[in-house]
Amino acid sequence: AMKPPPDRDETPALAQGDLAHLSMVQDVLVEGERAHSVRLLEALLGWTLPATQAGICAKVLLAEFRTVPALCAAERPALRRMGLNEDTIDTLRLIPAITRRIGSDVHRSDRFHLTTWSAVVTYIDTHMAIAAPEWFGAIYLNRKNGVLSHEVLQDGFLDFGPKLIDDLVRSSLKWNATAVLFALRKEKAAPRPSYREVWFAKLYTLLVKPLGIELHDICCFHPVGVDSWRYAIEAADDLSRAEYDAVLQAIAELNGQPGG
Repeated sequence: AMKPPPDRDETPALAQGDLAHLSMVQDVLVEGERAHSVRLLEALLGWTLPATQAGICAKVLLAEFRTVPALCAAERPALRRMGLNEDTIDTLRLIPAITRRIGSDVHRSDRFHLTTWSAVVTYIDTHMAIAAPEWFGAIYLNRKNGVLSHEVLQDGFLDFGPKLIDDLVRSSLKWNATAVLFALRKEKAAPRPSYREVWFAKLYTLLVKPLGIELHDICCFHPVGVDSWRYAIEAADDLSRAEYDAVLQAIAELNGQPGG
């Protein structure tokens, strides 16, 4: 009997020859700090290009797109202008799906410990970056700053409202986290958080502190660079009791419970 066709979003099976390249990709991904190196991109390009060309091409592409996630998310016309053929472009399109599959097994194995700012930025850019111009996510950590899990909770228009806070608190408890890192990408330069973002971070902190959970930092990616919002949020005024009670009321209503 004929087998049914695979689902459209199913990652195609890899041939035996491709598994060696996939192993190389995985080896570099788990090294964290070198995830955006020429070696990683050379391994990816090695699926469709000769080894001598892959190394040179990797350097040129990284100079143009800066990071591997940005390259994989680039539009086809931009990749064609860089001289890539259709097979290579198709391969790059598969990388996000493959690395997410690897990441779902690897990042929960506690092999990643986010003990430096550089490690945090590398982890987010490797495992969480998506093509949307703006997105918000969280990384859940154990007592040793080992990664328990991560997720992107919103993309497109970011709504820092009660529903997002409720989802974050639930996920923090689900993973038994003792600390959480927020990660977000902004379409415009944002060296400092807005009032709404300060309000959101402070409210989350108030809600989870009695549960033994800390908000370690807020890592904001934007066109000018990457910034920590931790100290800006700590220095901002505390929430009023009325603001706090209003959001608790909204969260209670989301869960079909009376407020108060």
